[in-house]
Amino acid sequence: MTKRADPIRRQITPELSAVIGRQLEIIRSRIGLSHAEAAKAAGIHLSTVYTIEAGTRSPHLMTILDILYAYDASTAEVVDFLHAVVVEDMRLRAVAAA
Repeated sequence: MTKRADPIRRQITPELSAVIGRQLEIIRSRIGLSHAEAAKAAGIHLSTVYTIEAGTRSPHLMTILDILYAYDASTAEVVDFLHAVVVEDMRLRAVAAA
């Protein structure tokens, strides 16, 4: 029998939301899109772009993918994004366990 995931551990913390937002902002800035252009390209509301980048909103996986596709993110950018998020998640889990 497989162990069920603890629903609390599956929530995105504010710290992790901040990392996700910061990484998406880096990609957006690198390709030179404004917030409005990014929102239009991703098919999301302008306030969604702002709140995700500010780390005050935890985006769904599909929203993250929509944004990355809209930014035409390279494989390296996607890997860098995932790496930063996973490293921060591991750090936060280690701090919580200590």
